[in-house]
Amino acid sequence: MLDSNGNPRTYAGQTVLSHVELYKMGQLNNQKAGLRFENSNQAIDSTTKSSVEGVSIHQNKGFGLSVKLSSNISLKNIDIFDTEQIGASLDQTTNVSADSVNVFGVRRRDLILKDNLADYECCFAVCSLTEKTKC
Repeated sequence: MLDSNGNPRTYAGQTVLSHVELYKMGQLNNQKAGLRFENSNQAIDSTTKSSVEGVSIHQNKGFGLSVKLSSNISLKNIDIFDTEQIGASLDQTTNVSADSVNVFGVRRRDLILKDNLADYECCFAVCSLTEKTKC
């Protein structure tokens, strides 16, 4: 984002989620998950760390959790269930910890792909959805 003089503007902050329920979140047929971190806190020497703890993510029409191009995030005691295509995805991340992240009940998409190509689907995808990824 640019300021009024055309100079790049940087925002800093952190996300703290504790003991919340995310129900029927996310979007169908894309990677916009029920809980998503994207381009979040890329500073290697950052003193701030986002945390998600004791969270339930369920009945999504897409990914449950997506962390992409992000760093300095702690994921702890998270239950992800009854989601579509991918339960949790970590891609192009640095300093992201996942402790007791439980994924189950992932449904396949109701999608017919051209030329009978196989759709990707899994409970937990780590560094596998982007080619030439750096994790």
